[in-house]
Amino acid sequence: MNKETSFIAELIQQKENIQIEFVGEYKVPQIMQAICSFLNTQGGWVLVGYNGKEFRDISGEIQDKVVELKQQILEEIFPQPLVDVRVEEYKNQQVLLINVVKGSRQPYSY
Repeated sequence: MNKETSFIAELIQQKENIQIEFVGEYKVPQIMQAICSFLNTQGGWVLVGYNGKEFRDISGEIQDKVVELKQQILEEIFPQPLVDVRVEEYKNQQVLLINVVKGSRQPYSY
């Protein structure tokens, strides 16, 4: 098990809390709201493709989704945040793992 896989397993085991949000489907508004919420609190992790009970297939055009999401973050969240979006594989499923660093210029808006 590689480092990212074990980290995703750890996130799933911890369940959703004030620093972990699961988004089952690739829905940009829902993802952006979670990111903005974490920016205005303690930061956290957004796992897209897992709804808290099961994995959803979001793998179609996943690299395009990463590019789209990064662009949306730059254009629609103010002030500009520090957010990392990347594709990870967990149990033969591709998911998006988003790390949101607590914002230093709060409040952030979407």
